[in-house]
Amino acid sequence: MRAVYRTLDGHANTLPESQQIRAAAERALQLDSSLAEPHGVLAHLLYTEGRFAAAHEEYRLAFARNPNYA
Repeated sequence: MRAVYRTLDGHANTLPESQQIRAAAERALQLDSSLAEPHGVLAHLLYTEGRFAAAHEEYRLAFARNPNYA
C-alpha cells in the first residue's frame, strides 16, 4: 500500500511506477470496493494524466464512500 500513497506525494513520476500504483489501487478495490482511498489515488493519477472528467468521477466516488476523505 505504501506505493499507492507515494503518488499523493508526487513521487509517481515514471510510467512503470504509475502503472504499479494504478494496479495496486485497482486490486484494493477488487478486495474491498467500499474503500475511499484507492478511488482517491486513481483520481490523482487520472488528474496528472489530464483525464479530468474521469478524475472527477473517481474523486466523487471517494467522497461518496467517505465524506471526511479530503
